[in-house]
Amino acid sequence: MTWSRNRARPVVRCGLIAIVATTGPALRAQSSPSAEEPATVTARDWWRLGAFAAGTAVALPFDRRLATRFSDPSWHRLAVVAQGAEVVGVVGKPGALIVSVGSYVAGRLTQHDGLADAGLHATEAVLVSGVVTNMIKPLLGRARPSLSPQQDPLTFHPFRSDDAYRALPSGHTTVAFAAAAVVSAEFSRSRYAARHPRVARAMAPVMFGVASLVGASRMYHNAHWASDVVAAAGIGTVTGLMVVRRQHEGPRGRIDRWLLPASRTQP
Repeated sequence: MTWSRNRARPVVRCGLIAIVATTGPALRAQSSPSAEEPATVTARDWWRLGAFAAGTAVALPFDRRLATRFSDPSWHRLAVVAQGAEVVGVVGKPGALIVSVGSYVAGRLTQHDGLADAGLHATEAVLVSGVVTNMIKPLLGRARPSLSPQQDPLTFHPFRSDDAYRALPSGHTTVAFAAAAVVSAEFSRSRYAARHPRVARAMAPVMFGVASLVGASRMYHNAHWASDVVAAAGIGTVTGLMVVRRQHEGPRGRIDRWLLPASRTQP
């Protein structure tokens, strides 16, 4: 049954709450952390999630209009745009995971601790954010815009398993932003950032710019609404920053102890 807008609005509100609430418990948030072990979720993380949730709500009224713009045949007739969208989409899945794992392996083989550190944490963030996203998708059951050119953006079939109703949030965008957040945060901690301040200042805009292109490619392929992409960006960004903070502030995490050199030196 397709829900009307009035019936769908409570689902949207619950979805925004789920986007914020699911991320914390999924990563074992601590309400009263010890001085030695930092909180998994901080007040700043909640502010970030709240800002992205608000951005998702703001994007909802523009979903159909933006979907129409991105599905304009004139865009799809341009070979360079079509090919670019295909390439950028692969950057999200499986590219983010392949590059993250590859960076870790390359870092270990070359004994480049900083590269291994960033690769491992990017892999963690990609996997964790992917799990969170796949928990939310069936819970909401939002219809993809590809179902119909006139599809109502507020069409939800909660707990429906087929892929046509797994639009919110965008999985490709989530993992792209998770990897971008980790790489940006890890680079800012490295000695390279002090030696090359211009590169350091450009790193975050470049990484998040690429991640944004991944989200745009998903809209270009009519797989997601704009609000799906905004929500996914929030989940990925906050997850990535939490993973980096968790592994660098306080005692070394179990995964770091298993898979990274004891020195954990920066490049």
